[in-house]
Amino acid sequence: MGGNWRKSVRLLIAIGFLACGLFAAATVRAQDTTTSSEEIDWFEWNGLFTECAGNCGVAGFGGGYIETLGLDLLGEFGDLPLIDWDWGDGGLLAVSGSKRIATVAEVLVLEPEIGIAKRFGNMHEWEFWTALWFRWTWFPWNKYVITTFGYSIGLNYATGISNEEKFLSGNGEGNELLHYLSSEFTMALPEYPEWELLFRFHHRSGAYRFKVLRPISRAIFNSTYGGAHYMTMGVRKRF
Repeated sequence: MGGNWRKSVRLLIAIGFLACGLFAAATVRAQDTTTSSEEIDWFEWNGLFTECAGNCGVAGFGGGYIETLGLDLLGEFGDLPLIDWDWGDGGLLAVSGSKRIATVAEVLVLEPEIGIAKRFGNMHEWEFWTALWFRWTWFPWNKYVITTFGYSIGLNYATGISNEEKFLSGNGEGNELLHYLSSEFTMALPEYPEWELLFRFHHRSGAYRFKVLRPISRAIFNSTYGGAHYMTMGVRKRF
């Protein structure tokens, strides 16, 4: 009971910090653009099936397979440095399409995405995914380098379960369908905002490590802890 109470408190604190961050960033951004905080557009809906008008994007990216277990990579809050990761012999090439459908407080963008990837080297399966990205877009240095950082939630389907994924699964079986839990960092020049250099941690997760998500993991992901993950980089074109 005490553990659940502490988790609830931590969740409320996190929500509070997010709300304060949204307000503070939106206010600073409004001041930067010579408008007042009262004029902030707190929710802007662009729509999924409307004209792109700069909100659509097509990306191509690729990178190397990471042998380090997902739990070791994440630790409590990502405490294993990149230089200590173990890299495998495989890789991944991917393309994706996305559209920014909504903006919260002018700083947080909601962006659905679909993608396809081909593994090579130690694994040869195809991957297909659909996801929703939550992308933070305001940073104080954006007038020099436009920067975003985002996390995704979604579903990723692989056409087979490789031996590597069985090892990473935590149950010796794995599953074709897993959660697409990825993070991405992008940069663009203000003169060419439509061209983004992206760095993505491409990760399939069964979410079984998190107790609150275990009922979902049992029902959908075969109680799998994790799947294959890759560190990738590439380019996105907005249009």
